[in-house]
Parts: sequence; C-alpha cells; structure tokens
Amino acid sequence: MALLKTPFLLFYFFILNFFPLQCYAFDLSAFFSRVEERDYQLKNLLHREKAGEYRVYQAKSAYFPKIDVSSYLGWEKYKLYYGDEISKSLRYYYLSLRQPVIHLELLAKIKESKLANEVDALRTSQQRYYARYYALTTLIHYLTASSREKILLQLLEVEKERLVRAEQLLKAKVISEDEYIAIQKDYHDALVSHEQVLSDLNVFSFILKELVGNFTLPNSLCITSDFVNVTKELLPSLLSLESLLENNFEVRIAKKNIEVASAEYDIRKYERFPKLDFTLVYWYSTSTGTSYVKEDFRAALSLEFPIFQGGYFSARKAEALELKKAAEAVLLDTFRHVRFQFQQSLKRYQQSLKKFHSFRERLLSDEHLLNLYQKAYLTRAKSIFDVLFQKSEVLKDQDALLQSLDDLLTSYVELYYLSAELEPENLDLLNLIWPSYCHAKKISFRICKKRSY
Repeated sequence: MALLKTPFLLFYFFILNFFPLQCYAFDLSAFFSRVEERDYQLKNLLHREKAGEYRVYQAKSAYFPKIDVSSYLGWEKYKLYYGDEISKSLRYYYLSLRQPVIHLELLAKIKESKLANEVDALRTSQQRYYARYYALTTLIHYLTASSREKILLQLLEVEKERLVRAEQLLKAKVISEDEYIAIQKDYHDALVSHEQVLSDLNVFSFILKELVGNFTLPNSLCITSDFVNVTKELLPSLLSLESLLENNFEVRIAKKNIEVASAEYDIRKYERFPKLDFTLVYWYSTSTGTSYVKEDFRAALSLEFPIFQGGYFSARKAEALELKKAAEAVLLDTFRHVRFQFQQSLKRYQQSLKKFHSFRERLLSDEHLLNLYQKAYLTRAKSIFDVLFQKSEVLKDQDALLQSLDDLLTSYVELYYLSAELEPENLDLLNLIWPSYCHAKKISFRICKKRSY
C-alpha cells in the first residue's frame, strides 16, 4: 500500500535494481586480452603458425648447398690360389658438395610454404576475433539476464499479490472463475519466466567464468539518453560495413587458399622441367696391401630432364588444376555465405532497433498510465486490483525492452565481427553502456534514473 502513495517510487526501484550506483571502469581491451590468454584453441593456432615458419625454412633449405662426407675403414684377408695369405687394410674418404642451380619446383615450393603460413596467420586472427565475439556476446547475454532476473522477480511478486487478491475476490464472487484462471495463468507464466531467466543467468555466468576466470565484470548496464540518440544515428555507419566484407577472415582465407592451390599447380608443372645441379667431389683412398694412394677431384654440371613417366606428371598437374578450381568455388560460396550472414545481422539490428524504441515508448505510456491509476486509487476511482494489473504491465514492458536491447547489442557486435572490425575503439555503442561511462560523464543517479531507457 505504501508503494502506491508515491507515483514514481516503482520506477525508482526499477532503476535502483537495473542501474546500481557503483560505477567502475570496465576496460574492454583488458577483457579481450584476458579472453585471448585463456583461449586454448588460439594457443593451438599460435603454435601451428610458429610451426609454419619452420616449414618455410625447410622449403628454403632445399636450395641451399648440401655438403656430405663419408669415410670407410676396413680389413681384408684372403689366400691366393698359388701363394701366401694376404692381409690388408682399406681406407677411403669421400667429400661432396651439391648446389641446385635451376630447380623451378623448389622456388614454387618456397612460395607455397609462405602462402600456407599466411593462411595459418589468418586462422589465428580469425580465432582471436571469434573468441572476442563469443565472450562479448555472452557478457551481453549475462548482463541482460541479470537485469531481467530483477525485473521478473518483481513481476512474480506482483502476480502473486494479484493472485492472492483474486482468490479473495473469487470467494466474494466479485470476479468470475474465468477471470481468476486468467490471473492464475499470469502468475504461472511469471514463475516460469523467472525460473528460465535464472537458468540462463547461471549458464552465462558459468561460461564467463570459464572464459575469463576471476575477472571483474560489470553487473549492470548504464543506459543513458546518449545511448538512445546514438542508436538512431548509427545505422548509416553500420551499412557502410558491408563494403568491408572483403576483410572477413573466412573470405581472406578462401582467397589465400586459391593462391596456395595455384602455387601447388606450379610445383607440379615445374616437376617436369629440366633440373640443373652443380656438383663438386673429392675422393681419397688408400690400401696397405698394395701400398697405393688414390685421389680424385671432380667438378660437374648435371642436367636432369624427365621425358616419359607414364603420364604421372600430367595427372599430378591436372589434379592440382582441379583443386585450384575447387578453391575458387569455395571462395564464391564463402563470400555469398558471409554476405548473407551480414545482411541477416543487419536486418536483425534494424528490427531490434525498432522494437527497442517501440518498447521504450510503450513503457513511457504505461508508466504514465500507472501514475494516473495510482492517483485514481487515492480518490477511490480505481481499485488496488487495477493498479496491480497496470504495475504488471509496466514490468512486462521493462522485460520486453531488455530483450530487445539484447538483440540490438548482439547483432551490433556481430556486424563488426563479420567485417573484421571487432576492436574496442570501434565499438562506440558498447562504450556507452558500461557503468564507467556514467562515472566519466559524472552522470548523477537522478539523471540516470530519468534517462535510463
């Protein structure tokens, strides 16, 4: 009863729960860094990228000079058919140097290994952005669920009070059984909604714990009039992101895979080309049985030219060509898929933006109506039952507003993720919802309360 004496007290409690007074800095860059530190898939890809650098060196080393040395030390004992038994030792040393001069397939192999390493680097960056995207959207879901839980708990209390009063009115035969059942259904709906959001809150809390560990996170959203104004002005800049889809990591990886396939085709094509090598050999041998020493020094250019291999090289080249065409088809499919994702996210952002502003206007209207009902209750023009019903409608509006806000923010983040622009400095809209923004702007609680939606 006391709540009904002050028209705006209900709204005060909504703001108090939705936007707590404490405002501490939330560093999105530090949040991203913590997520990346604990992402084991990212660590896996970082090691693979490092391994790719060694593969490049292996490919380059095939064109370096190769020096080999071998030695032999042995004994030989035999008896002549007519004569004495002979025993002697044998020793020889062999030193060779081989320098590839013209090996086009080796040059193509070096190029392919470099391109493959670039693909590894892109996959690493892709995983880094995905880790950011997943953690950030989970954080948004968590904050929304946390705020919704407070609202739905209040709604549950209001519906419970309505149900208790409805039982009294039913016994007094003031309302019909159908009206009582409808109120009872509202109570059960509120109960189920509260249990569901509690379950969601536990899930998101567990996921964040796994992602960032003991990292200080905001427990509320600080939405001001600046946020409302920016959402209206942001659409043109989001539309321009479509021109950046070429920067999407999946698209860039698909493009780079075409280059890798082209390099592989060159390798197989050059396998049939002549190969020229320079060879330098020194050979030294001695034997005690015959007491001789032999030295041999040779320098030569060797040319290898495959003529006929039963169609082996032609088949390998044809296979590489087909794989290159397959990579080109993957690029077209990938770009179409990414563009479709972007358009869907943009459409979801536009729809959630309309819903957000629509629910905001509806909330303002219902709060105004609740204010009138409370005044009418004081003059006995409206019953407490009417006021509780309108109070329930206001809480439902607040819950709907929060759900539309969740869709709005997650679709906003997804647009920047798809365009490979998911950097803290680009997420201006999110920078307006952290409690630190309230602190930096020195927004008072009263102003926050007035412009909370």
